[in-house]
Amino acid sequence: MTLIPKTDCIDHGQYKTGGYQYGTTWNHAKKRSYGIHRVICALTFNRRLDDQSWVARHLCQNPRCIRAEHIIPGTTAENSADRVMHAATTRRPRPNAPDVQPVRKPPPKAILTPENVAIIRRSTKTPEYFAKKYDVTTRCIENARYGKTWTWITDTPPQRRNRKRAKADNTKWELRLPFVPKKRRS
Repeated sequence: MTLIPKTDCIDHGQYKTGGYQYGTTWNHAKKRSYGIHRVICALTFNRRLDDQSWVARHLCQNPRCIRAEHIIPGTTAENSADRVMHAATTRRPRPNAPDVQPVRKPPPKAILTPENVAIIRRSTKTPEYFAKKYDVTTRCIENARYGKTWTWITDTPPQRRNRKRAKADNTKWELRLPFVPKKRRS
């Protein structure tokens, strides 16, 4: 496959749709949307749109391009190989990037501090206690304790959530009979 410069591309002119740069068009008969590049490829190479065995590959590696000469049919494996070959999905390190990671700061409106999170992670007290103490929700405390938030704090590792709850020995069991509806008066 030869690389085509992006200067010859024709832009589809639509805004990004759903986070993708590919333009879409609606098929009223099928009540379905298709990528413009797929429609052009199907018309150019006499393919069926509904056939899922092929994808439209961009020779120019420009997802916004709809020029017929830049789009060819291929398999998903070929399309993935194209992306790897042209480094479309790999992130390259910046040339002068420092080796040291920058120090992360909490968000400006955060109520908890890194010191509070360290105390929460070391403690065995309940989330309700800390929620009342710091005036936040229990979900906020649980997320900080179990490492869903405040992930950059490494001096105290997050606790592991115990998914099995112990049953108390003095649990009262009651027998529930199946529901029997009452008869209506006629």
